[in-house]
Amino acid sequence: LNRAISDFFKQEYQMLIGEQTSEKIKIEIGNALQENAPEKIVVSGKDTISGKSKTLEVSSNDILPSIRNVLNKLLVSIQEVLEESPSELVSDLSDRGIALSGGTSLLKNIDIFLTKSLEIPCYIVEDPLSCVVRGLSKHVDV
Repeated sequence: LNRAISDFFKQEYQMLIGEQTSEKIKIEIGNALQENAPEKIVVSGKDTISGKSKTLEVSSNDILPSIRNVLNKLLVSIQEVLEESPSELVSDLSDRGIALSGGTSLLKNIDIFLTKSLEIPCYIVEDPLSCVVRGLSKHVDV
């Protein structure tokens, strides 16, 4: 997502932004869904034409196309896995849902976006950044 946001700024605004700025944008205003009252952030970077410093205000809806591009690729991958999965597993997922963990699960409304797109309940686990490590540590001698 960070790279997609950086690429979007370069293409759309002729502006280079760093990795930390992309991360900040994603965390502060990133959203998987269009908003009626979008959040805004002031972003500073380097103008690709003049080389000078450049500052502008963008909204969550402005960057949504870059986020959706990545999420649509994720959707295709999930759908391919579901198509190749045994019907019992797909039935279990339909009943119990898909647990989302990791950093991307923190993107605002990703659970709603995936639930609507896949027609399978999706939910964010408690403590998504460290739950996998905690679970693994229970089964491995550390």
